Amino acid sequence: MPLEKQESLSCPDAQAMLPLFADGELEAHLVQAVAAHGARCPRCDRELQRLERLQAMLREHVERQLAGITAPDLWSRILARLPEREVRVPWWQRWYGAATEWRWQPQVLWPALALVVLVTLTTLLLLRVQPRTGPTSPTTVLAGLEPPALIDFLEADVNSVAVMDDWQHHTTVLWVSEELPGAGGTEP
Repeated sequence: MPLEKQESLSCPDAQAMLPLFADGELEAHLVQAVAAHGARCPRCDRELQRLERLQAMLREHVERQLAGITAPDLWSRILARLPEREVRVPWWQRWYGAATEWRWQPQVLWPALALVVLVTLTTLLLLRVQPRTGPTSPTTVLAGLEPPALIDFLEADVNSVAVMDDWQHHTTVLWVSEELPGAGGTEP
């Protein structure tokens, strides 16, 4: 039964929701609607009070029954009935346990662990900063291009080829010239 927030509940609808209301299982707007109806309807209010008394009696009965149970070996009997299974311990707890068994003191273990982490991070940082080496074959790499361009072979009817790379502006220039290097631009 969809209930708009402005609508009020009828007695049959409210009585159907009273057990849920007493158990605290209604949504907030339904709790407000049932409470408002109970304030106006003596019949539903009596039913709600009856449910609350019943809950209190049940709670007291269960508490009395539990208070009368004495089972000091209850937990050991429960454990005996459970199937055996391997308990997985996280790796860091195993390492810490091993370290304490070897009589490593925490004041030595934590600085050593911090040093290992520092060395690892420094190594990773330095590996990222190192320039990448080119191929081992006699090829020319146009650096600055991502991915770098490889020139395996260049055939031209020219006297001079140069590769210039400007790292700051991410520019690579391939210069092809018919002039001889050092000739000064004059042809014989």
